[in-house]
Amino acid sequence: MAKEQLCWACQKACGACSWSSCFQPVEGWTAEKVHRKTYDSYRIEKCPEYVPDKKA
Repeated sequence: MAKEQLCWACQKACGACSWSSCFQPVEGWTAEKVHRKTYDSYRIEKCPEYVPDKKA
């Protein structure tokens, strides 16, 4: 089973961080580049902009 994406539990996930506003790697990330069916993305394990979602 795939690991949950760190961004899914971040308050900044919908446009308030460098990644979600322009989909470019964030300085200071710990992330692995992954290939999806039609595009490349990243599996992010650590992000300096991460703010835990209060619901998570």
